[in-house]
Amino acid sequence: MKYFFIVCFTFFIEQCNQDYYSALEKGDFAGNAFATLNYEVIANCTYPKWIEHSGGRSKFIDELKQEFHRFESTNSVISGFTFDNTVSEPIRNGSLRIYVLPLKLKTVTAGVIFNENYYLIAISEDGKNWSFVHTRRSNENESKVQDILTMFPALNGKIEWIFYTTR
Repeated sequence: MKYFFIVCFTFFIEQCNQDYYSALEKGDFAGNAFATLNYEVIANCTYPKWIEHSGGRSKFIDELKQEFHRFESTNSVISGFTFDNTVSEPIRNGSLRIYVLPLKLKTVTAGVIFNENYYLIAISEDGKNWSFVHTRRSNENESKVQDILTMFPALNGKIEWIFYTTR
């Protein structure tokens, strides 16, 4: 019986690791779309119910374009991003499997480097197909935080909502 438990537990841990790295790989793809301002790919990588909640695909893309236009109007550029490779435990939210992927976005504005620490929330029903909700700018928009927690109540207490550091 002990052997059976150890084998099952080992399989569970290995499956969690595979799921996490699968989410991380797709997150890297989504992050590249974000860094290159590829709005269509960003929308394709975004959790469909989040797009629906945002008013539909075209409204979601229009809001992205407006946000990036404001960003570029300050002569800011995205200079890179990195994920923390620490494997986290999956979070269950009903039938959904969720990983919180810590992300550091480097931006440059007027010669000042900003390291924005936030999260990409990876969501999957099967552990293979991942979509995302980003938490960027959540600290400036309390209603976005509430919307995320309403859609994913299992995240309550799992995310720190203050993200900006300057160096």
